[in-house]
Amino acid sequence: MIFGNSGFIGSNLQQKLSRRNGPGSGKVLGFGSKDCDLTDAGAVEKAFAQLPSTTKVVVCSTINRKIDNSFVALQKNLAMAENLSNAVAKHPISSLIYLSSVDVYGTTPPHGITEATRVDPVSYYAIGKLAGEHLIRHAGGAACPITILRCPGVFGPFDQLNSIIGLFASRIMAGDEITLFGDGQVLRDYLDVDTVCEVICNLLDRPYQGVLNIARGESLSMNQWIALLEDACGRRANLLRGDNDANAAGDLVFDISALSQQMGNEGYTDPKAAIRAYVTYLSTPH
Repeated sequence: MIFGNSGFIGSNLQQKLSRRNGPGSGKVLGFGSKDCDLTDAGAVEKAFAQLPSTTKVVVCSTINRKIDNSFVALQKNLAMAENLSNAVAKHPISSLIYLSSVDVYGTTPPHGITEATRVDPVSYYAIGKLAGEHLIRHAGGAACPITILRCPGVFGPFDQLNSIIGLFASRIMAGDEITLFGDGQVLRDYLDVDTVCEVICNLLDRPYQGVLNIARGESLSMNQWIALLEDACGRRANLLRGDNDANAAGDLVFDISALSQQMGNEGYTDPKAAIRAYVTYLSTPH
């Protein structure tokens, strides 16, 4: 059961699981916000009451900071987590995966971020995600494995250009200007959505109890990401350099030992191939 199957990651995950599941496999079901409003405790209770105890649940639903990074959005994200926590405690399920964010580490984390790195959320979105993690992980009486997946920036089909990679790709393709703050040396470990979904699929097969950072473990500078986009688009970026953004995060460099121990190096798409596939998608009428 995927909560948030009408959103970016949820819709990609439902497609991937539906392709994977052959005859005899379990059904892949999903709720969008119109089907089940997670801020409504009664709606969440009703949804979980219908689920068999063998159900594996993935929660992709969130109010993304690109959409709304306000105190009201924080309250709504907390309401979702609280309602889910209460439902999981009352209705047995097989496993739960909750998508969180690396934003919980703040804007100045050290290199080699692990799951034990000190958290320091500074935005309403990050505060809500961290509090949501605690509500989900400590769901009273929950007997199933609960995985918290802290995701970095994710790009790919159906992201509606809300990712920085999607925004830059669309502007390069159109010949529009893009603004890069600072010298472009800041490091990022962006992931394509297919890799994220592959990790989730592996965790559905091999449930894990605890927090996992999902990343490639090989960060590239923003200059390198733009170079990959230029290569895939077949044209140079119309690049403007801006002053350093004091509110932007510094380098994001991850130690993914815990994730690798759980699932090895399976399912990771090379950044160059992922960017090319995404640009091809953006270039194709839909």
